[in-house]
Amino acid sequence: MSVRDALPQRLVDVLEEIGPMTVAYSGGVDSTLLAIAATAVLGGARSPAITAVSPSLAADDFDRCTRLAREHGLNWHTVDTDEMADERYRVNDTDRCYWCKTHLMEALEPVAVGTIVLGVNVDDLATTAGQRMGQPRVPTFVPPTEGPQGPNADRFPLQLMTPKHHARFLNSGYSHLPKHGPAEGGPFVELDAADAERRGLGDGDVARVFNDRASLELPVKITERLRPGLASIPWGWWRDHHPDGKVANSLTNDTLTEWGGGVAYSDTLVQIEPA
Repeated sequence: MSVRDALPQRLVDVLEEIGPMTVAYSGGVDSTLLAIAATAVLGGARSPAITAVSPSLAADDFDRCTRLAREHGLNWHTVDTDEMADERYRVNDTDRCYWCKTHLMEALEPVAVGTIVLGVNVDDLATTAGQRMGQPRVPTFVPPTEGPQGPNADRFPLQLMTPKHHARFLNSGYSHLPKHGPAEGGPFVELDAADAERRGLGDGDVARVFNDRASLELPVKITERLRPGLASIPWGWWRDHHPDGKVANSLTNDTLTEWGGGVAYSDTLVQIEPA
C-alpha cells in the first residue's frame, strides 16, 4: 500500500484543496507526518519541507531531520534564522514561541512555495476552561448561522460586510453635518465586478439590497477590494441619508456569539438585484 493510499481521505482532500505548500519541518512527529503526507499527495516539488537552522536547534534534532527526510524522500531544505539575537525570544517568557514563529515565517516567506503550513497536534490546544463554559475541548469551527453553508445561502448568496469607509466623520458622529457627510458622497453598496455583471449591474446603477429583514436601495460601486461572494455597505450613515430610511443595520441579524455573547460580525446574508 502506498503512503497516499494509507492516508485518511479527509487529509488528502484538505491537502489537495490547499495546493502547493511549504512545510515548516522540525523533525518532530507533527511536522514530519505533515511533510510525508504532503509529499505523497502533492509531490515533493509542490511541497518542500524546510527546517530553520539556528543555535536553538539541537544537533540531535538536526540529525533527525536529515535522517527522516532521506528515509521518506522529502524535498528538504534549510534556512538560517536568528531568533537568538532577539531579546524578546531570549527572555524565555510566555510569548517565546510567538517570537520563534515570527522569525521562522520571516525566513520562510521569501523562499516558500505556495502556502506555509505547520504541523500541529490539535489536542495540544485543548482547554478544560473552554469545556467548563460549554465550549468544545479543542477549537472547533462552527459555521455561521448565515454563511455559505447556511440554509438560506441559495436565496441570499452574498455575505454582507459593513466596514468603516469614510474619513470625514467619526463612526456615526458628524455624518449629519453639512461639511462632513455630504463630502463623502453618501451611502453605497460595493460589489466585485463579476458579481455585479452576473446581476446586470454596472457602476453607478441603483440596486436593491435585501433579505428577509429589510430592503435598501443604493448606488453600486464596482471595486477590486472585495472577493466574489461579498457585498459591502459602509456603516455610519443615518437613516436620513438613505432614500428609503433603511440603513445597513436594518439588514444585519441579532445573532450573538456563543462564547462571550458578543456581536457575530458579518453573520448576514443578502441578495442584490437591479432596483
